[in-house]
Amino acid sequence: MLRSLSDGNFIIKLKEGEETILGRNLLTRVRDMRCSRKHVSVKLNNKFGICELTHTGRFKGKVCGKPVHNSESRWLFHGDTVELLTGKHIFQFQRLNPVIAEQAYLKNLEYGSWQQYDSVLIYNLQSVPGNSMIAAFDLFGSIVHGTSGNTYQRDMNAWAISYDEVIPTLKKHVEEGYKIVIFTNQSGFSKKQLLIDDFKKKIVAINRFLCVPFQCFAATANDWYQKPRPGMWELFCRMGNAGVEVDKDKSFFVGSAAGRIEEGNVLADYSSTDRLFALNCGLKFWSSAQHYYGHPDPDYQVSIFRPRTVFNRNMQHLMFPMDTPLPVADKPEIILLCGFPAAGKTFYAKRHLEPLGVKIISWEDDNLTLEQCLSLVEETLRNDRAVVVDATNPNVDSRKPFIDLANDFNCPIRCFLFEATQEQALHNYIYRKIKNPECSRPHSLIDFHKMILVRPSVEEGFHSIVYFTFVPEFDDPADETMYKYYMIGK
Repeated sequence: MLRSLSDGNFIIKLKEGEETILGRNLLTRVRDMRCSRKHVSVKLNNKFGICELTHTGRFKGKVCGKPVHNSESRWLFHGDTVELLTGKHIFQFQRLNPVIAEQAYLKNLEYGSWQQYDSVLIYNLQSVPGNSMIAAFDLFGSIVHGTSGNTYQRDMNAWAISYDEVIPTLKKHVEEGYKIVIFTNQSGFSKKQLLIDDFKKKIVAINRFLCVPFQCFAATANDWYQKPRPGMWELFCRMGNAGVEVDKDKSFFVGSAAGRIEEGNVLADYSSTDRLFALNCGLKFWSSAQHYYGHPDPDYQVSIFRPRTVFNRNMQHLMFPMDTPLPVADKPEIILLCGFPAAGKTFYAKRHLEPLGVKIISWEDDNLTLEQCLSLVEETLRNDRAVVVDATNPNVDSRKPFIDLANDFNCPIRCFLFEATQEQALHNYIYRKIKNPECSRPHSLIDFHKMILVRPSVEEGFHSIVYFTFVPEFDDPADETMYKYYMIGK
């Protein structure tokens, strides 16, 4: 039923499935000429514990304090208010059994259901079947935007529809036979900036506002499921589409993080995450402005590092000078590795140097102090053996103790410099973290290394500098396939 809150204490009884007209009539006791005779139509849906409302009047009203205009629809839950005109002729939707409606809203037992797979929250509606044509969207920027002025929203109530064309466009896609699926990054859960219950309420509120059925996949951690990595899409195809195979030629993804560069009055995007997600998934991509208004796609930059290109490098030119001799196990020598964390130093040392019988000391990974590391190097040299110091060694001060030790033993010291860029190192780090979640070193070390980096030179006391270009090697083809995906969006 609807209870009047402003024009006297009376109720309007609603019948299941029957349309009830609210406006300037005897039923509502409204005489305001700004209110049309058929201002609002409502229809009770007991199955979901809601009331379906469509605004048909000339002048706007409000539902739960948010404006509603002509031809727009909303869903009402127990306790929701309707203002036929802004601030006037207010009615409240009430259920005879409000506990059921409360469950439908807060716990989504009747209207929608939530499930969790690994770190992904999945919102499903019973009315969203499997479909071969998928209209996929990012959430923030493409469907809603924050009203607090922050790119990343912590307040679950601070949102509004991003564009006027969002609702009619989504409804058009449904009429065309598409299934609407939202893919969103919500890593604020793992950082304890967001509460899962708040996010669930927000998705239900957005669904009510749009009046368009959709599925939602939310990645809650920085892992394989977080965009631009394709984990959420793979999960959807595997278990979220009722076994129906997706037709990628007829499907697409819309996002606001398109990597667009600043041009005229157009601000640069904060990342290219959504465009790279579409590339990883093999989907056509449109920016939000393209999709809703047909605007041309401006210049953009997707990523400085493109993982597939590293496999095109000539394997004969990975080490320079190319005729550099590798260390000999029984000839005292120090090989000092240098480069970003996750630049491939440890992999190269274990794959190509350790089989030669050379001792490998990974003092940063093994949590050794500098004094402990120098002691191990000294012990190895006393035994007339070659030793590899596997560490980042980013500047002159960090390299000097090893150069001094080599001079004390009158043995050569060479620097093997791994020239992976900061972006490639971050890509490698994320790949390694996905393959080994127990990896504890934070990726912020890569940024710190960049700040203190001083390239090595022979003037420091090295006998030579050997330059290495990183090319990954894989024993499992599936690992190589994973590596080729874009991992970072900025």
